[in-house]
Formats: sequence, C-alpha cells, structure tokens
Amino acid sequence: MSDKYEPLLLSMPAALEAFWPLAAPLLERAIKKAVNGEFTLEHLHTQAVAGKVSVFVMTNDKAGVRPVEERKVKLAMVVEVINYPTLPVLNIVILGGSGLRQFWKQFWGTFSGWAYMNGIRAVEGWVSPSMQRVTSSMGFSPVYTKMRFALTESGNE
Repeated sequence: MSDKYEPLLLSMPAALEAFWPLAAPLLERAIKKAVNGEFTLEHLHTQAVAGKVSVFVMTNDKAGVRPVEERKVKLAMVVEVINYPTLPVLNIVILGGSGLRQFWKQFWGTFSGWAYMNGIRAVEGWVSPSMQRVTSSMGFSPVYTKMRFALTESGNE
C-alpha cells in the first residue's frame, strides 16, 4: 500500500473514534502552542462527538483498511460552522500537524468547493502573528484584530 495522504472528514462516530487517537497528539501540540485557555483537547472531542464541530484529517488510510499500526495522520483540523446573520462561515478552530502547504496546494480547491456547496461563504480562523504570515500566503486576509482584557480576582492594574 502507498503512503499517499488524502483528506477524510470524520463524520461518522466509528471514523471519529478510529482516527481521534492519531489526530489528538497533533491537536494537543497545537493547543499548547496556540490556544490561550479557550478550550482543551477533551472539549474538542466532546464537541466532535456531539456534532458541534467537524474533524478533518490527512491520512494514509482514507478507506480504513490498513492495520491500526500502519494508519497515519499528518494533519488534523477542527472546524465549526458559524451562521452570522448574513454570512455563513466555516471557522477553523485548530489545526495541527505537518504538511499544511503541501496539502493546501493539493486539496484547497476540493475543500473550499465542498464548503461552498454546503452553504459556506467564507473560511476564517483566529491566528497568531506567525500563522497570519503563513495563511496570508494562502489568500487569507486580516478582517479584525482581536483584543482581550483578562479579568482576574486581583484586579487589573
């Protein structure tokens, strides 16, 4: 069998459970690096099981026929639909793994076509400055600057 990687939407419970153990370490590393307390890996899994978010993986076993020890995931992405009143958006919640540029070149047209056919009219994500540089080269552009004021028991001085 070849090690050709292809995208797979983990839309069925069996697929989610089969691939989650492979996607989880990739997502956990991204959470540790890029998330600022908004959610944990366990939150994402709970939301995925409940159908509130969708999980995509780039895998060498799209059909699920390889022995578990040969099944690999290089990239994992969790997305959610946000239905703004006049703009349905697919928000990229978290992205982890390797090969983003390669997979973007190979599959962005397919992914964005799928999203459009499902009523989505924009893809967005909150990103760090370094990820902004990466995504800018892929055609994403800044829309807002997100600001945060932390409320603490000791007060903010």
